[in-house]
Amino acid sequence: MISTTTESPDLGLKGKGVEPPSIPSIDKALKQYVLDEDAETRASLKAGESADKLCDEMHKHADKLRKPDGSLVYKHEDRVVSITLGNEKLKVKKIGEK
Repeated sequence: MISTTTESPDLGLKGKGVEPPSIPSIDKALKQYVLDEDAETRASLKAGESADKLCDEMHKHADKLRKPDGSLVYKHEDRVVSITLGNEKLKVKKIGEK
């Protein structure tokens, strides 16, 4: 039998409905950002445009992503995207990186 219980170690919660949100438009923007960032021949302008698009998508869904400190955090596959409060600094990291 397949379990329908989901755990959220970030919040210390277990049960239905506590899984992190999955927002396709952010997933798409993040994938494009990673492609642009990782490409050896990427133009910095294109990467900047991708970063702007990713920030825009994060802000569109801020109500689902906002943490108590005001930052926006989104996890997708092996990446964590965060926008810090105040300076609007976008960070995209692989899970496990510091």
